[in-house]
Amino acid sequence: MAIVRPDSTGRPAPARVAGIAVLAVVTLMAGACKRTAERDAANELAAIGKAMNATDRAPAANAAEAPPAPDVAEAARALPAIDGYVPRQMVALGDGRVALIGTIEKKDAAHVETGWLSVHYLDRSGSGYKVAGAWPQQAAGNGFGSAPSSWRVSDRLSDNPTVVTEAGYGNQGSFCTWFALTELAPGAPVTSKVVLSGYDDSGFQEDPAKATMLTGIMTNIVKGQSFDVIFNGKRHFTDHYVRQGGKWVLQGPESGLRECLG
Repeated sequence: MAIVRPDSTGRPAPARVAGIAVLAVVTLMAGACKRTAERDAANELAAIGKAMNATDRAPAANAAEAPPAPDVAEAARALPAIDGYVPRQMVALGDGRVALIGTIEKKDAAHVETGWLSVHYLDRSGSGYKVAGAWPQQAAGNGFGSAPSSWRVSDRLSDNPTVVTEAGYGNQGSFCTWFALTELAPGAPVTSKVVLSGYDDSGFQEDPAKATMLTGIMTNIVKGQSFDVIFNGKRHFTDHYVRQGGKWVLQGPESGLRECLG
């Protein structure tokens, strides 16, 4: 705390008051610039991630709002009725087999109840398909019974296509995001433990200067071996993942995104 000494009249010296006022303004400006830099860095990292993901076989961001393509809808006729299910995308697996990716949403669900990414393997049968394997709850979505926020099919992680599913969970103004990696292996889909990808508590903090915003992207991919999730924003750190036993495993005791470890 600064102390302003009075002049001979008993009043604070104007020059000193002016100096303190300027210092206060500079401090506020510095804080604002720091927050702007953090936000810009996070946005830049997100833009880089978006550009990288554009190389994947991804549906558009609003694909969940569009009706399924005719071939997808036709393939889904082989499935039994599933409440809240919508077929979304087909992925060729070889030997005539396809993976049918869908989403499941639950109406009037509680906050802690999630929707799902659904996977079915289908074999050709005459002019149609027959179900070879069903995993209707393969990767969790968002709360209140909502499906994952988005998904994309990537060929960059392994020799088998991998569905990258994005979801998150918020409570009392804080929000964590993550993605699940579901590899469409020949025998069955394999989903690794979720990979944390972001945090934002700006809805909780009354003072915006105290908010923590962290954005991570997947990069430095070595196919079939490893990848990094680089975080930017309030802090800068990297989570490193390697492939072990057919799954992606975080190296080290825990993620640097400690806000989402509870």
